[in-house]
Amino acid sequence: MTGSFVAVPYQVFFEDTTAYGTHHFLTNFRFQCVGRETLLFDILPAAHSNARAELNELVLLTREGYTRNLGHVRLGEKVGILMTTEDRTASTVRLCFRVVREDGQPVCCGYQTIVFVDKTSNEVAPFPGGFGDFISSHAEITEQLTGPSFAQRCHRGIKDVKEMFTDAICALGRQVATERAQPRIVGDRAASDAIKIAVAAAPVVAPPAPLPAMSVAFMCPGQGSYDITALRDLFAALPEKRDYFVYADEVARAAWGHGFLPLIEATSEEEHDAHLRACPELDQLAIFLTPVLVAETLIARGLKPDVIVGHSFGEVAALCIGGAFDVFTGLEI
Repeated sequence: MTGSFVAVPYQVFFEDTTAYGTHHFLTNFRFQCVGRETLLFDILPAAHSNARAELNELVLLTREGYTRNLGHVRLGEKVGILMTTEDRTASTVRLCFRVVREDGQPVCCGYQTIVFVDKTSNEVAPFPGGFGDFISSHAEITEQLTGPSFAQRCHRGIKDVKEMFTDAICALGRQVATERAQPRIVGDRAASDAIKIAVAAAPVVAPPAPLPAMSVAFMCPGQGSYDITALRDLFAALPEKRDYFVYADEVARAAWGHGFLPLIEATSEEEHDAHLRACPELDQLAIFLTPVLVAETLIARGLKPDVIVGHSFGEVAALCIGGAFDVFTGLEI
């Protein structure tokens, strides 16, 4: 059973992106807020005339919020926001969000737990009557996934997240995004119709060509991979690469007024840690140099990669290993 959702379309604009690129991860919380405010100040007042007046007397505190990023949205693309409710108490409710891109791909999932507080007394207030009646009269928007709950599934990821985005739900999200209809409650029948439309309209795509057998991948890690022990071992084992360390030292002194070589030459943990605390940026040079030195050594010994992957800051090292620029330029970058 798919269940029903409060469905809200949204288009990603410049302020949602990183300089005309894909949406910023914090935009996931904007998706949540757009869905929440549309429900509270558009759909709900249309169903209960006193709902707005009740909400005006309350402060809506977000006791907890969470989002898990699953995909990107580019500037100008549209998404469908699908919202359910769970874990309602006398003064709180958790709003659950699935966001699907216009091509049917999941973008993110997450939740907000809302606490109602009286504006005058600053005390926790009873659940507002109009909103409570709305949820009671639309029991179909109660989250269908239980044991574990939607919120627990968001944190657990992988298999649990896949179960949150069935083919029918992805097709429904795609329909909400592309139709740009008024916010509304959509249910099982709409989901069934949406998946039929999506299947009929889906282009035939050839499967990607497989990588050659026994492919070799070099993977360059990003922030958090600083390892002074590994770097010192490379410094000692590769005297022919000392020019890299010397140039890193020159770059560091020019940019930050602190040398890089003292990290390598420190005679105690305390001396090393004190130097790094004085200039935390020095670890960037180490994170870059370590995979580059390992890759150059492996390639020199005949092990050449079929693919080079860089995660986050590791992309700089991956580009260098792939020949986009030399090591000295990489240190400057």
